Amino acid sequence: MSMRSTIARPTPRLPAADTTDAWAHLLPYLDDEPNADVLARWQAWMDAPLNLNTTTADQLMQLPGLTLRQALRIVSYRGEHGPFERVDELQRVPELSGVTYRMIAPFVQVRQHESDASRSAGSAWWRANWQMRGLLRAGRRIEQARGYTGETSVPYLGSPYRSVLRLRAWNDNFDTGLTTDKRPGEPLEWDPGARQYGADHLIGYVQMQNRGRLRQLVIGSYQAAFGHGLALWTGTRFTSAYGTPHVLIRQGSGLRPYRGTNPHTYFRGVGATVRIMPQVDATAFVSHRNRDATLDTLQQGAVVARSLRSTSLRRTTTERQYRRVLPTTHVGGHVQWSSPRLRVGLLGLYAQFAHPLLPEPRPDTRFQFAGRWTTHWSLAAHYAPTARLTLVGEGALTGLQGRTAVLGLHADMGRGATLTVRGYAGNRHYDPLDLGGLDGASIAGTQGAEARLALTVHPHWTLYGALRQTHTRVPQFRTTRPETATRASASIHYDPHERLHVRLQGQWRTHDQRVSVTRPYGPTVPQHRSRIQHKARLHMRYAFTNTLRLSARTAWTQVQLYDGPETGTLLWIETDYAPRSWVSANMRWTLFGTDGFESRLFAYEPDVRYGFSVPALFEHGQRAHALIGVDLTQALHLEAKYSVMAFTNRDTIGQGRAQIQSSRVRNWRVQLRWTL
Repeated sequence: MSMRSTIARPTPRLPAADTTDAWAHLLPYLDDEPNADVLARWQAWMDAPLNLNTTTADQLMQLPGLTLRQALRIVSYRGEHGPFERVDELQRVPELSGVTYRMIAPFVQVRQHESDASRSAGSAWWRANWQMRGLLRAGRRIEQARGYTGETSVPYLGSPYRSVLRLRAWNDNFDTGLTTDKRPGEPLEWDPGARQYGADHLIGYVQMQNRGRLRQLVIGSYQAAFGHGLALWTGTRFTSAYGTPHVLIRQGSGLRPYRGTNPHTYFRGVGATVRIMPQVDATAFVSHRNRDATLDTLQQGAVVARSLRSTSLRRTTTERQYRRVLPTTHVGGHVQWSSPRLRVGLLGLYAQFAHPLLPEPRPDTRFQFAGRWTTHWSLAAHYAPTARLTLVGEGALTGLQGRTAVLGLHADMGRGATLTVRGYAGNRHYDPLDLGGLDGASIAGTQGAEARLALTVHPHWTLYGALRQTHTRVPQFRTTRPETATRASASIHYDPHERLHVRLQGQWRTHDQRVSVTRPYGPTVPQHRSRIQHKARLHMRYAFTNTLRLSARTAWTQVQLYDGPETGTLLWIETDYAPRSWVSANMRWTLFGTDGFESRLFAYEPDVRYGFSVPALFEHGQRAHALIGVDLTQALHLEAKYSVMAFTNRDTIGQGRAQIQSSRVRNWRVQLRWTL
């Protein structure tokens, strides 16, 4: 997730750091459909910045705007010159530009009154410099869906409220946390027999790190990401059509505790990383947990798993019958050799399932994994021969025949120009748990190439361009033949001074689509047609003062379908206002209109800390929200959000049990965070 030089000048900083200032720093790097895990990690670092004097290069690498070579330079500089005394000393690190420094500064810190004695005192290392944070969130949709009103034969088992509780305590060597999430419609109950203790989603972890040769030991819930991600990547996956060239070069962060609310993207067990030699780290981990799956009984009485369920909702008796019915075990290891210029890692992973996986026979499942166990192997390298050139590559073997590979290079060509080129290919799909992939998707049966360019043509003007083409040889869901897809995008950023930011973006996409065509006096037959989509948007932001900022965006899309084009447009105006250092507000009004669902538009909107909102806007209507943040005390912060979306051409919203008999839908949520 490297996003260097996305803006040429620092973003205006508003006094209230929670609701407005944080988003002012993050939003330039987000697309209309950002990744929730990316946001959660960035926000966590704003709440609890990384300690520059104890953070490893792998951890630093995850900061926005920082490359692996720069992260290694920071660690090397710390070893040569001693601990950092101030964050601004980062500007003395070779190869770290002023733009990169401004991007990572909000996410790092140097502890005040931190001394070598306090860090090395053996009797107090485990209890020094503890910090504690907590979060409690509650909210609901005001309008009642049919699943709550008793109008369906299979109603929701729980209330429409959602509640989230997060607790975390940590210092430089210890970290422990607990997360519980009760989602709308799910029951809140104490049922040890069903392994539910309150909310359906309950996870926790304990981590120890940076103790001699022991780099890390985590027990409980954790994620794992190694290499470029082909064989194992359960952590953050980020991609954007308008992102900078750096987003194509990934380097796994290894093991890290999991604090999120997605019930499928983590392991549960124990993992450790040990420094065997000054340049060699070894990681071993084991996980055992039950996954949601669709089970079936064959004629011989054998039980098989037809598919793994990716949906996380368990609101009805039907949905709960798939809940945690497939025990899975993972055992893996990783060895990595590092130097300032070269990093090489070897990964091995073994997965076993209590019941064999046997997908339903369809064209898109022809090459999918079937069996009770599988293995993943990969060899990844990251080489920076010069300060301006980085080469990456990874080859992975999944199962007995599945092979994937990726090669890429990133070049700083000087005078504000950077280029990244990446190519990849995979043959079959032997990744039943979707542990690996590229940019959040499997590349099984796919080959493709992508190039991205950033060019600073003037101190106030920056151009970004991207071109991607893929060819999928294996039929996908609802298709019966190979598919070719192309995406081209361009973005122009104009920053004449600190208060004004303007960007114009456009995108063109095409891929094959299977449609059903009804012929006169004949049956309905499937056909493949090209689906072409054009997008354009203009975004402007102006800070009138240090406490008042105004933003506006207009967006347009057109989708060429087999029966004609669909068009969609939107316009939104947003205000950030922080009249005092202890209070801030964000408000937005959106007007949208589309010809149908295929021409829908997405507009990411600010939310409470660690919240996430990317509403899909389609048909005709308006949407508005207000987000208020107040510091009640130095340790307590309160946030509240209210949103409403109203349609002008419909009387019902949603379908099935989620259907609402109304032309509008309203939501509210309140969140309290405290620091000790």
